Amino acid sequence: MRWTWVCCFVVSFFWMSGAVQADVVNPPPASCPQGATPSTSHAGAYCAPSYCTATTECSDGKTCEQTSVCVKEINGTSNGGPFTLKNVLGPCNNGTCSEGTCETAKLCVSKIGCAGCNSQDNAPKQGLWMWFLGLVLLSGLLMSRRRAAIPVVDKKERKE
Repeated sequence: MRWTWVCCFVVSFFWMSGAVQADVVNPPPASCPQGATPSTSHAGAYCAPSYCTATTECSDGKTCEQTSVCVKEINGTSNGGPFTLKNVLGPCNNGTCSEGTCETAKLCVSKIGCAGCNSQDNAPKQGLWMWFLGLVLLSGLLMSRRRAAIPVVDKKERKE
């Protein structure tokens, strides 16, 4: 019984230490405006422009269209040095933006409303390793309970 718990502890210790990452960034935003894709970097979460040259490059029923969007540059730094990203804030209002600059480019956009703008389906599946760890610990607990339930018959008791 003790060895089961020791093994579970050792496996969980190494499993959790393997999941630790030093180079972690925040998750992407839950949704972005038309013409943008949720993304993340060392500068934080942002909505990257979905540049395209043809509709075949777009997914989820979107089409490649000439679109004007408000874009703000984000500056960041990583091990590779400083970098600049474009963050889509929303559509331009008659060629002007309250924040950022109005940029016109071919972007993947949805023809009907904002279908497909929510990116929660594309978010990375986190916490899967926790389920696995729980399963390992639960199986260790069940094995120890099973062994405890099996009666041990001493040789002296058999003779009687």
